[in-house]
Amino acid sequence: MTNEFYCNIGYLGGTHGAFLKYFIDKYSKHTPDIKGNPFLKNGTSHDLSVKYSNKIERYAFEDTLGNWIDDFNFNQNSVIILLDNKSLLTFCRLQFLRDSDHELASTQVIKINESDFSVNQTFKYFFKNDFKSIYNINLDDENCPKILLRDYLKIMFLDEHKNYWLLTTKKVIKNLNEKTTTINLSEIYNTEKFLNKMKQISDKLNLDLDLGEKAKATHQEFLSVLFIDSKTLDRANKIIENIKENNDINIDCGNLDIVEEGYIFAWIEKNYAFIQCPLRDNFFKNTSEIKRYLKHYPNHYKAMNPNLPKFNGIDNPYYLHKNEK
Repeated sequence: MTNEFYCNIGYLGGTHGAFLKYFIDKYSKHTPDIKGNPFLKNGTSHDLSVKYSNKIERYAFEDTLGNWIDDFNFNQNSVIILLDNKSLLTFCRLQFLRDSDHELASTQVIKINESDFSVNQTFKYFFKNDFKSIYNINLDDENCPKILLRDYLKIMFLDEHKNYWLLTTKKVIKNLNEKTTTINLSEIYNTEKFLNKMKQISDKLNLDLDLGEKAKATHQEFLSVLFIDSKTLDRANKIIENIKENNDINIDCGNLDIVEEGYIFAWIEKNYAFIQCPLRDNFFKNTSEIKRYLKHYPNHYKAMNPNLPKFNGIDNPYYLHKNEK
């Protein structure tokens, strides 16, 4: 860029690089104010009518088919958004639940009845071979059974060392240097943490951001228009905390989406030795049912879980996915 002031933003698709560009461009004192907002109905910040200063650029590290794009200059002043473990659930909920748009290619699943989901073409591109090899189902010919979708999501959360998006983030991290500064995606989902981080980034890169009440309101609006209700971002983790505490408080599980259900199943199998979660259409109604299931899981069914890569820190010889790349 030829301007004296500039900043690049690097990110994986779905981690809100467009919103970060808008926020910096709007609230930097080096750039003109931006009228309007970039939010679309699916929660992205991709509205093409917004006029930017062209002093802030953004670059996705991959194209919509997951191919690495090797044109990001890590030797310029840059802000890199990193997908971290704390944000993985919210990232996946958006990835699997919201609509695509002219820029975002989501792997959307849509509930069509109590037993089945339809999946879009991007989902099939990334995952149909897995479903064929694991479940012997051809997603080109039939809808995806709910029990299989939940189980597959569970597997994605179980082994973070094989999670595609986390592995890609590690590739990004290897390229970081003194010119780059990072913000975790989990910080973007919390207004206080986001503004504190943006203050650090502003100071380091001389962005001169005005982080007053208007900036705070903009971030709160960003959260309010996410495709998923921002009030539910911690819902699954609150259920997990209730299970861990094993108290008499009962939390309803009836409003969980399929991604949250897979996430909770993964947590259960990670934390309860020899227990596997059931393959059934209906999820647990509440945390009391989950606690009862864990307490009375039949002893004669208990065995090393083939979905877990390690058991008590030792490689699991029965791990089903050890040869997958």
